[in-house]
Amino acid sequence: MSKILSYLQKNKLNSKGFTLIELMIVVAIIGILSAIAIPNYQRYQARSRQTEARLNLSGLYTAEQTYVVDSSTFGACINAIGFSISSGPRFYTTGFSDAIAGGATCGPAGGAACTDIYDGSGTGVAVNTCVAGVDVSHFAASTGVGAAATTEADLGATALSNTAFTAQSVGRILSGGGPNDAWTINETKTLSNTVSGI
Repeated sequence: MSKILSYLQKNKLNSKGFTLIELMIVVAIIGILSAIAIPNYQRYQARSRQTEARLNLSGLYTAEQTYVVDSSTFGACINAIGFSISSGPRFYTTGFSDAIAGGATCGPAGGAACTDIYDGSGTGVAVNTCVAGVDVSHFAASTGVGAAATTEADLGATALSNTAFTAQSVGRILSGGGPNDAWTINETKTLSNTVSGI
């Protein structure tokens, strides 16, 4: 037993801990790795959020194409044409700006209000108009990353007539400043990332 105690005491006296320099080197390495990893992870998250814009615009395109077959016109009342977005956090505002939606370039003859819902008979008779909160021209974002959520005022690249449209999704998806991420789609299903927010 005394040999064991003697051995333990001897090894205890000879054991060494970490020096302050060694600890500082470890902390510096962790700091460098964090400085590289965190921005890369944030960009990865932002890229995954872009899926929301692409899905929303694809759904809006499908709804507009269905509506134009029935009514001989594209329309601004996105709920009424059959497009909706599920509830929950949304990073993107999607649809048409109010100024575009309020124009008179829709209907089978191209001279009626884009907020009118047409009966599909080809006569251009309005059977309903957009109802605020129900058939609005856009769905607003509910959240943003590092800034306030985007609104209808951020939808700057939209266009709408009886024969063509350009819808947009705009969202704040990357913290630390920079522009909003913006996507557009048109009647030919051309999807473009017009302003990269990453």
